[in-house]
Amino acid sequence: MHDIGARARVGDHTYGLSSVDRRQVPVEAWLRHLITATDVPAPSGPSGFWRTAFDQAVRDQAVREQAVRDALPH
Repeated sequence: MHDIGARARVGDHTYGLSSVDRRQVPVEAWLRHLITATDVPAPSGPSGFWRTAFDQAVRDQAVREQAVRDALPH
């Protein structure tokens, strides 16, 4: 894939344009590459580390709020 140097503007965003010269690579080779590719895209969203920290923070806050509720007169 080659950047052709052109830029497309859509609203506030600018996108680069690229091209593939199919004459350089036979269709069969391109399809074989697509079929046998083993790379899996990285999952989107926060990492597990951040989720663990978030979960702990929620638990800690719940304990603090429960302590405040327990201290209030009934």
